[in-house]
Amino acid sequence: MNPRSYPSRSFRRGGASSGPAHLAALGVLMAAGAVFAVAMSFASPAEALTPAANKCRAGIARAARMGASMVLSARVRCGRRKVYGEIAPTVDCAEYPASLGGAGTGDVGIDRRLERLDRLKTQAGNRAVRRCDTQDILTDVDPKDVLDPASTCGNFLQWPDAIACAVDLGAAAADRVFTLLDVDFLGAQEKVCYGAMGLKARKTMFALNLWRAKCFEKDEALSPGGGTYSCDANISPPGAFNTTLFLRADKRLEEPMEELGRLLRTRCDTDLQALGLDLTFPEHTGGGFVGRITVDDLFDSLNDFIHGEVTSLMAELFPVGNYCGDGVQGGTEECDDGNHISDDGCDRDCTLPACGNGAVDGINTGAEECDDGNLVNEDGCDQNCILELCGNGEINPGWEEICDDGGESPTCDDDCTPAQCGDENVNEASGEQCDNGVLNSNLPDACRDGSGIGGACQLPACLDGVTDTGEECDGGGATPSGETVSCDLDCTNAFCGDGTTNVTRGEACDDGDTSDADSCPSGVLGGCVAVATCGDGIVCSDAATCDTGPGAATEECDGDGAGSGGQTPTCDTDCSVAICGDGTLNVQNVTPPATASGEACDDGNVLDGDGCDGNCTVTACGNGIVTSGEFCDDGNLTNGDGCDDAPSGNCTPTACGNGIVTPGTGETCDDSGESATCDADCTAAVCQDGVLNVTSGESCDGGGETALCDTDCTFAVCGDGLVNATSGEACDDSGESATCDVDCSAVACGDGTLNTSAGEQCDDGNTVSGDGCSAACVIE
Repeated sequence: MNPRSYPSRSFRRGGASSGPAHLAALGVLMAAGAVFAVAMSFASPAEALTPAANKCRAGIARAARMGASMVLSARVRCGRRKVYGEIAPTVDCAEYPASLGGAGTGDVGIDRRLERLDRLKTQAGNRAVRRCDTQDILTDVDPKDVLDPASTCGNFLQWPDAIACAVDLGAAAADRVFTLLDVDFLGAQEKVCYGAMGLKARKTMFALNLWRAKCFEKDEALSPGGGTYSCDANISPPGAFNTTLFLRADKRLEEPMEELGRLLRTRCDTDLQALGLDLTFPEHTGGGFVGRITVDDLFDSLNDFIHGEVTSLMAELFPVGNYCGDGVQGGTEECDDGNHISDDGCDRDCTLPACGNGAVDGINTGAEECDDGNLVNEDGCDQNCILELCGNGEINPGWEEICDDGGESPTCDDDCTPAQCGDENVNEASGEQCDNGVLNSNLPDACRDGSGIGGACQLPACLDGVTDTGEECDGGGATPSGETVSCDLDCTNAFCGDGTTNVTRGEACDDGDTSDADSCPSGVLGGCVAVATCGDGIVCSDAATCDTGPGAATEECDGDGAGSGGQTPTCDTDCSVAICGDGTLNVQNVTPPATASGEACDDGNVLDGDGCDGNCTVTACGNGIVTSGEFCDDGNLTNGDGCDDAPSGNCTPTACGNGIVTPGTGETCDDSGESATCDADCTAAVCQDGVLNVTSGESCDGGGETALCDTDCTFAVCGDGLVNATSGEACDDSGESATCDVDCSAVACGDGTLNTSAGEQCDDGNTVSGDGCSAACVIE
């Protein structure tokens, strides 16, 4: 056969029927399929066919069905593998392998399945020779008689070419159906939903192709030229189901749609916007897309599209009469614009636009915002098909409205929720300047949450107590005015000479300079005063112009106000140099001999042991000064560092017997000597530890049994009841017994020791009889 004699592989990417796109292209694709159907409707019905010719047409229909099934099966398989991570996400499931003129999907297995299309055409062509290329058909029938006269495949004069073209037609229809399935899925629920969509879409398309074709074949067989059955009757949806009069076909046509709807509602119970669906594609489901895409929307979209593609394909292969979507108004149709799309002047079920018919027709009527299929108010869509949404001045509980003032009010936001700071809705009517929700805070540059000085949902401002960008400081709330010792009212750092008189920090004036020679003398901090005084931060050397009053004298120093009354680490509050022992307590003075923690006391001398030691710390163990009763003092209260400083403060050198258990030295106890529980070596008192502890009752302790010491730490004595093998005792029964002699040796006749408990009458030290004491120690 000649592959160039027909529009081969019109389903390739770039062709008239390009590869899958997202749902935004759905309306265009459906309209394209409808144009095909319109062209078919004007064709004159085929003449009555002989049984042989009808058998030939059945073979062509089967080829189209197999092409559709093969391509959609490969596409769905590829999509399932991609969403489950079995192949790379970059795989283009809508592509064809290079052998068919494409770039390939990127998956060898899927490409191999698609390459079978050419083999299918060859096989179909071989069947054509057997089914169609018989003598009677060659003589009486050509493809134009078997196919619809306007069919693309009917333009050929050779049967193999016509059948191969039918395979392409089926494949192209399958590719257009796949546009609804070529979406991105994210979660586990969406993957399961995709599996249901792909599997049932393929089965539904196959079943509709099969039983529509069988119905036409049956119709031709029963009544040459047709007329017994209505094989092109509507399938629900769109529109109500109309019987084909072929009951077996009716059942098989309706079952796959019911199963598709049932499975989608079970597997796709989720917010379908998460599936990657695009809300901008043309509304054609009859319910409109308000708020979210529902499972019913998805079912309608998929089923409508499959129905449209199958109807168009059947119109290529069979003489199809009037049906909704063929572009010709007939029967009970109010209109027919050649598609199953609403909102274009003729709704999906071939009825004219009207409020309450379930299809949103906003473009043509200029009024409908919704259409829920009824004229009932208070259900989200009113009797005029206007959305009952927030802002209409009426509280609609069905839309979860809590308030509705017809717009923003001091108590109600424009989303019909109560106005409150933190709801991410700036309500200017209530005085809000900003609202960033959970990001509201009392942090710099944030929209205020009301927890500080700044009002709730107010923009950052000077004197709200938070130093924001552009501010050097912010003393808001520290004083009634907001001025602080370190911060002026304009939120700049306060200092003498800044030109702003800061009363809170004690300024009587501020002439904007740091000169001490003018009427407003300046200093480090305490300046800008009318009369120089101790603590103003200015070291005054002239007693006549400095401090007044009794004892007025020149200042040795003048504090910068960091401490109480101007006290600094080097300057006392009387403006004299801070020295430990000067009689003035200066908690900031760290000049030796004062400690790094400052003076704790100052009694006017540097004597130790008088309550305030020479380093201006209170006399005590741990202050670094060895005083009466202390053997050492390392300036801390840490034990085990050479000088132990227990909480009791004994300041004794680290050693066993000082009464302090020192970790890391092997001490387990320290009772300042031997005690009933502690040995003199600061280990726990235990019998047989090798240390004699008389206090615990030990008479001896050899670290175990010795010739002189038993295991109970008492002196070893024959007759004490303890067997001491080291001292030579074989037994010790606290005296003579049937098994032990009084000298703690085992009983034996002839040992020279009489043991009456053992039954001896005599024991002469031998076991010879006839000498007055027999060998059994019996008197002879």
